[in-house]
Amino acid sequence: MSRFKLVIALLTSSIIQISAHAESCQQADVQEIIVEINTSKIIRADAPKELFGFNIPWESFQLGYLREGTVRQELIELLAPFKGASYRYPGGSPSNWFEWQKAIGPAAQRVAMHYEYDRYAIAEFGLVEFANFVSAVKGRAVLTLNLVGPYKKMPLSASELSANILEMLNYVRHSTSFGCVGGPNCGVMAWELGNELDQTPYNWPASIYIKRAEAVISAISAAMPEVEWIANGFSAPWGTHKSNYQVFNEALAAGLADTVQAIAIHPYYDGISIPTAAQYVTEFGKNWVNARVGGKVFVTEHARWPTVPAKGRWESNWHQANDVGGAISTADFLLVMFGNQQVASANWHALGVTGPWQLVRWNRAKDLFYASPVYWGLRAIREAYLDHLVLTRYSQPPGVSYSGGYDVRLVGMASDDGQSASVLGINRHAKPLTLRVLWSGGSRKTGVGTLRAVSGASPSDDNTDLDPQKVTMKTSFQHLQSARSASVWCVPALAVFSITEP
Repeated sequence: MSRFKLVIALLTSSIIQISAHAESCQQADVQEIIVEINTSKIIRADAPKELFGFNIPWESFQLGYLREGTVRQELIELLAPFKGASYRYPGGSPSNWFEWQKAIGPAAQRVAMHYEYDRYAIAEFGLVEFANFVSAVKGRAVLTLNLVGPYKKMPLSASELSANILEMLNYVRHSTSFGCVGGPNCGVMAWELGNELDQTPYNWPASIYIKRAEAVISAISAAMPEVEWIANGFSAPWGTHKSNYQVFNEALAAGLADTVQAIAIHPYYDGISIPTAAQYVTEFGKNWVNARVGGKVFVTEHARWPTVPAKGRWESNWHQANDVGGAISTADFLLVMFGNQQVASANWHALGVTGPWQLVRWNRAKDLFYASPVYWGLRAIREAYLDHLVLTRYSQPPGVSYSGGYDVRLVGMASDDGQSASVLGINRHAKPLTLRVLWSGGSRKTGVGTLRAVSGASPSDDNTDLDPQKVTMKTSFQHLQSARSASVWCVPALAVFSITEP
């Protein structure tokens, strides 16, 4: 008898399974996956909580989530489980025209400014309100700077730009609840130097971007050396005619890595597979770490991209960003990022109530919020996100369906005190799986194990105004004996899941 089978045979009788999914694994054709987790072999220590971050397009956020200058308590409560997450403001493309002076002072006295797509709005959710929100959810901020100037006006000169941004940082430090602009104990994690400025309508080459970024850094770093900077890497390198992205990123690293700690990337998937997206993240990171010891990557936007149909409206596929398939792909991508030592933060796009990507949806008719399947998928893995990533080995089920070459991804974690261990994973398989966990590296204790799972009958299952609770996080339990070296769990089909054991 093999070691795996011997261990399971000895211990299965001591496991009392009360999982709500257990019956589905009694079918004859259910596959078994064996995963070995060694809690004494740390792969990544002190895994950053900032990886569970969100991008905030300011107008789309305030439209549904703000009332009388304050973020609604319902949203605060939904985000409370993501303590330590990073929040990127004022968003992606909206940051390229963001006039911070129009986002301060009494809200009644603020004037409208350009948001995006020739739309204008008054920034009720300004710098002070954003800082208060980050404090309320116990998060950290990534602020994206306007390196251009006001919309449809002549770009600010380098000296005007640097003076303007220096004034903004002074305002954040002295006039918001952050009270700081950087450092490990500051609510401001980093400052991103613009957003996708190599794209239309700017099309800046690396030389122009470097010159303007250098002007900002030189004006600020002497007075505020604690500021951590992020340079924007080449946008969408997987697109057509993007073969020069390495040249662009290498130029950025050569020109900026002495003073800029990190490079940003915005991967969208599954038009490209998760492994392909992850490889781009790795390549961006290599450019920076080759030029700077300890160089980091900030994934300041990521999400599943809905399929653009050859005919018809793109909106008909917007559900793909947020549905069960979107939840699985989002969790899959993050599980890879957990193991990438260079990735310091990641921001899912987006925390707002318009467009394809909506983490928390707003029923306008009833003025109520409800969470998307992506939210519940992130919640399932965040609940079991412990201190350290540990050595994990596992097999794949036969008949892999996903274009990335797998159907299952698993990550093992352990708490610093050794009292808890966990498995975080996704199952793209259309059938449930029996997961046999073989533990080593320390004795497991007696107690209750917890399985959290978010799944659906189809990848397109989604929550809507008519059925806001169709997909939620289901929780089930097992009583586990002490000194065990194995446990057995039933993982549902098409699922994001996590298992926590004492």
